[in-house]
Amino acid sequence: MSDKDTLDKIYNLILSETGIKIEKERAVDFEIAVRNRVSKKSFQGEKEYLKFLESHNDEIINLASVFTIQETSFYRNQSHFDWLKKDILPRLIEERKKNKNYYLRFLSAGCATGEESYTIAMIARDLIPDVSKWRIDILGVDINELAVSAAEKGLFSAYRFRNMNPEYSKKYFDKRVIEGVEYFAIHSDIKKMVKFKVVNLIHQPFELNFYQGVDIIFCENVIIYFNQRSIEKLISDFHHILNDNGILFLGYSETLNTINHDFSLIWYGNSYAFKKQSDHAMERPRFDESLLPLAEMRDDFHGKINLNRPELKKELFYRILTACETQELNDCIFLFDILEDMVIISDVFYTVKGEYLFDQGKLLEASNICRKAIFINPTLLDPHILLVLIYLGLNMLDNALFELKTAAYINSQSVLVQYFYGKYYMKLGEQKLAENHMRQAKVNLKSNNDQFICEIFPVSKEKYKEIRAEINKF
Repeated sequence: MSDKDTLDKIYNLILSETGIKIEKERAVDFEIAVRNRVSKKSFQGEKEYLKFLESHNDEIINLASVFTIQETSFYRNQSHFDWLKKDILPRLIEERKKNKNYYLRFLSAGCATGEESYTIAMIARDLIPDVSKWRIDILGVDINELAVSAAEKGLFSAYRFRNMNPEYSKKYFDKRVIEGVEYFAIHSDIKKMVKFKVVNLIHQPFELNFYQGVDIIFCENVIIYFNQRSIEKLISDFHHILNDNGILFLGYSETLNTINHDFSLIWYGNSYAFKKQSDHAMERPRFDESLLPLAEMRDDFHGKINLNRPELKKELFYRILTACETQELNDCIFLFDILEDMVIISDVFYTVKGEYLFDQGKLLEASNICRKAIFINPTLLDPHILLVLIYLGLNMLDNALFELKTAAYINSQSVLVQYFYGKYYMKLGEQKLAENHMRQAKVNLKSNNDQFICEIFPVSKEKYKEIRAEINKF
């Protein structure tokens, strides 16, 4: 069985067990992710890893999670939360009070690190002053165990508040400084309103059948990863656990227009959701998809700090460079988030972030960031070199050679081009060719006054010393 056959079997296993589809355009990303797991788990190759996957569902989920975006924030999809706060929940609360039924139940499906779930809790707390009289169940579920673990901690960076009114952070969070970085810890009275659970949404029997009588489900930016059959089954399962007149929120770009379902479409301004009617005999709902862009025209809240001060941008970037140089990386991702929120999208910025992610072992994320840098500036040598380093480490030699040829076209005199050609031929077992390139790298290093002729790579001083020492052996 060829490597491609093995990769295809791994892909089909992910699809059948999780419903997550990986587009053909991401074939290289998929191979990177698989080879990275093979290396981390110390398997001999993809075939041995496939056998392991066939008996370890948790590892299938870990691999599949690489292809789901865990990027989120408080009050994300703001118009949906505005609708919940101003219309849906006040009416539901009054109805329950009238019937003396002090019970509400919410589901946050695909909750990632918990921001959506806690946002629901804060809104409910705002609208119900006498909350002690009520039973409020909020369950956040996600397939990613690490994300659920982070959600349970209730600790967030300031970047996660970029879409939310700062009054919420003052009212429901306490500031904490951990290793010099400021975080926000959610108050215990909000935290205890929310439970989290690792759940595979497409596994059968449905893992949420125990959670009946739900009033409102948020499942935003989740079904975009599923094939149509999985979507149809999940939507049917959601319909089953919802109360009559219960509401289902999907992401702004997600619709049910291509599947059979029993929901009716409802609107609030330019936002839409799906409602479970008590009378199920209805035509399949349809709507004008040209209205969808309007749902994305929302006013996200900004202005928590003045992000336009040039000196602040320089200061933060300097802190990142210093941390990467010394490998003191704990607060780097927080600083990267702040700079990206400032719309710092330079090729050099993405190269530095790519090297940081590489040093963290996040090879797929690193390769994608390198491609962002290349998109901005195709002639910048650094991201091509970093991709070579990633591909060589994963034995993706054809991909490594392509990036090497591109890098050589940009600057054939670069020390790192010659060095990595040497590493490439070592992988092939062609020692003589490898030594020739290493000697040429040494010549170029000497003529360039010990400079690699890259814009910034490698940022890490240790990486620079290691490469320099290896070149000088020849």
